[in-house]
Amino acid sequence: MKKSDMKRFFDEVSLYLSWEEFQECMINHTDSYEVCEDKLRTVLCCFSQQDCRGWEYYKAIYKDIPVQFRMSLMLEVVYQCYRVDYPEMLNYISDYIWKEETPELKEQRIARNREVLGRRVRKNGLVKLYRGIAENFLMEEYAVSYTLDKKIADFFVEHHKLRHGSRFGTVICRVASIENVLCYSNERKEREVCIIPCVVHEREYYYPIESWDDMLYVDEENLIEMVSDVEYEAIMEELEKQGA
Repeated sequence: MKKSDMKRFFDEVSLYLSWEEFQECMINHTDSYEVCEDKLRTVLCCFSQQDCRGWEYYKAIYKDIPVQFRMSLMLEVVYQCYRVDYPEMLNYISDYIWKEETPELKEQRIARNREVLGRRVRKNGLVKLYRGIAENFLMEEYAVSYTLDKKIADFFVEHHKLRHGSRFGTVICRVASIENVLCYSNERKEREVCIIPCVVHEREYYYPIESWDDMLYVDEENLIEMVSDVEYEAIMEELEKQGA
């Protein structure tokens, strides 16, 4: 971490950590995953979960983190518990997949996720996942989070409908390759599987996402691209009832 960043962040956490304790939380390239996680959580717990200071701290130490732990720590520790700049996070995932993850690191990630997901991974390497979507919610091409549990996806349909003022919502079911799974976490009791977003796969079309305005959102026209014909007809029927 740059000296200027160390001073800035220490000023923000000095009510909770001494300078010596803060220095001890600096991550080294030889640290194990458990040590990295413990150091990161020690500092993050000094920040509010409602703003992006935790995310800013993670970015400041990103290059200090051993490369093989960067995505897991970002998704399992920061994204799971703190507010992040989501468009910027997508760019971090893209840069990691295309510029930082070696073939050896990819194989390690796949093996780790196979072990964690166990029988959820079919013999052909596919995993069945669910995601709750709603009107005004991000299109699936930007999606990172899915769940193994349909009931949890059902809950998020209603959550997103309330949060985004949506008239409709539904659960979509997808099958993802184990190669595209970044990590699994139950930190939020959501049985969450984080995957490489579809937009990241489209490398020749990918461009850095600068803000939420650069992304597309669910509406009546593009909804049919995401759901089955039966689901689409049911949603349209419900909209007609609401308009009656």
